[in-house]
Order: sequence, then C-alpha cells, then structure tokens
Amino acid sequence: MTNENRKAKNVIAVLGAGPGIGLAVARKFGHEGYQVALLARNAAKLDGFVSTLASEGIDAAAFPCDVSESAQLVTALKNVKARFGGIDVLEYGPTAEAASLVAPRKITLDNVTPVFARILLGAVVAVNEVLPDMLERRRGALLFTAPASAITPVLFSSNLAIAAAGLRNYASSLYVDLARDGIYSGMVTIAGLIVEGDTQRKQNLAADARKPGDPGWDEYRDFHEDRAAHIVAADVAETMWTLCQERDREEVVLGDPQVCHRMREAAMREASAG
Repeated sequence: MTNENRKAKNVIAVLGAGPGIGLAVARKFGHEGYQVALLARNAAKLDGFVSTLASEGIDAAAFPCDVSESAQLVTALKNVKARFGGIDVLEYGPTAEAASLVAPRKITLDNVTPVFARILLGAVVAVNEVLPDMLERRRGALLFTAPASAITPVLFSSNLAIAAAGLRNYASSLYVDLARDGIYSGMVTIAGLIVEGDTQRKQNLAADARKPGDPGWDEYRDFHEDRAAHIVAADVAETMWTLCQERDREEVVLGDPQVCHRMREAAMREASAG
C-alpha cells in the first residue's frame, strides 16, 4: 500500500517547533484536522508539545533533529513521511539564538555560517525533501516566517538579517515558480515580538554577551523592552492558515512594519550627534 493510500488526513510538518509560533501553528492546523509532525533539537520539549496537543485531541508526533544539519533533517523528514504517509504543508520557522546575533562590523564567516545554515540552508534542504511529492500530487504548501529585519536590517542582528533576507527572497521566488503546479509558498514576516517566551527573553538579556555602551546591545535592549509591537503567536498561526487556504498573497507582515525604520533612524541620529 502506498503512502498516499495510507494517508487518512492532511499532514503538516512544523520545523523549528517551539513554545511560541511553532506550537501555535501545530495547534491551529491540528484543530483544522491535520496530523502534526514537530521537528526541533530538544526532544524533551517536543515530547511535552506532543502531550499538550494530544490532550486537545490532535494527532502529533515528535521528530528530534537539528535543522542546520542536513543529514539529520532529511532523515527526520523521511521518518515523518513514513509515519504519516506524506507531508502536505511544510512550515519552516527556526530562529537564531540571541547570543549568536552580531552587528555588521562584527560579522565573520564563523558567526554567519551557522545562522545561514539554520535560517536559509535548512529551508532549502527541507523544501528539496518535500517538493518532489508535492509536484507529483500537484498540491501542497510551503510556509515560512522571518523577522522584519529581512526587509529593513537593523544593527543588533545583522547576521540574522542577511540570512532572513535570503529566506524571504527564496519564499517569494517559490511563490511565483510553483504557482503553475498548484503549490503555494507564503511568508509571515514578524515586525515585533512574539508574546509567548518574551519574559524569558528579557531575563536572558542581562546574561547576554553584549555589554552596556555597545550600540548593538543598546539597540537590542530597546527593541525588546521599548520599541517592538507585541504579537500573539496564535495570530501568526491564524495568518498562516488563511494564507494557506486563500493563496492570494505571498506575504503578510504582522506587527509594526516601521519598527526597523525607526531603529535605523535613531542609529543615524546618534551617529550624526557623535
């Protein structure tokens, strides 16, 4: 019996699944009748998410892997297809750790390569693994998330911004290229902070590698404490569901799209004053 014949429900694979957007997307699609595959590095956390979803009547399973390690990611996605019979929707939303973010003048091959592997190259690997089946069936969806710095870069996360800009370009190109084949590619760009997890993020701020007086650190602190709009993860999930169903737009920006512009203007004013 083929995988397609075994599939009873649609399946979504959530890559980079965490307690914010990832869990919210899993919950939304699960309540809409999807089976859910959760992929991330932390097996214990994934098991907790599976239990949470199961308590809500959602069929979910964990597939621990590091999305920046191509072999691990391919194996995990093959295991998803073996377990569920296929993947109808791929949601790719890994984030970079705060301590890995650097300003433009501090970018090196060593600190930009891991971010590219996690944010952009992992997406390419994942798409390559699921796309052939989607093309054969002439249906499917690829969903991505990126920070607003993918559009307007800011100082504190420049290595992330250039990787995210590449991801945004990739998603946009897929939107056009795959339309003729009945496959959708869409992106939700996050112009602000996801409420879930924000408290822990602030607690980690003081322990970060940056020091007061460092412009990049100051900008990072201002962004997290003062400037950024707060976004509910469930709203991101609802937006992804809407994009996936309507397929009439390639991108939605949630939050305050001007936040990065204001931060750049503030940095330029400070530079002029100095």
